[in-house]
Amino acid sequence: FMKKKICLILCAFLVLMSVGCTHKQTYPRFTLKLFYYDSCSRCTAFKNSALPAIRAAFDNNFDIEYYNLDDDNGQAVYQDIVDQLIDFDQEYYGETPLVVIDEAFAILGYNGSKEDQELIKEIKRALNNEPLGNYYSMGRYQFKKGE
Repeated sequence: FMKKKICLILCAFLVLMSVGCTHKQTYPRFTLKLFYYDSCSRCTAFKNSALPAIRAAFDNNFDIEYYNLDDDNGQAVYQDIVDQLIDFDQEYYGETPLVVIDEAFAILGYNGSKEDQELIKEIKRALNNEPLGNYYSMGRYQFKKGE
């Protein structure tokens, strides 16, 4: 009888412990595509600041694809992405960094580490299928669906 009681208490304790530890939300794995030029200082800043912040926020649970626009393959993939974006402003064609999260959204440009948390929030919204925020009303493009 005593063993049974200890077992019940232990089980209850374990259940409470596991409930207490699940507050950290997990997100589906995603792919971040980064289009850049070697000579682009904002691209380098993005790699040095935003990428580590995103890695930390998502426990490295994402893939990164790098596309150098000094290279023909990078240019071809960039063109393919731009063709899929709604109302892409051709005036900015070839600007970098272009950061693409799955087929959820693309963000053109990077204004330093102050944007890292905004970008992380935006990725979380996209992964949760929530409406995107207002911070990137300029420079954010969404994908044409099912065309």
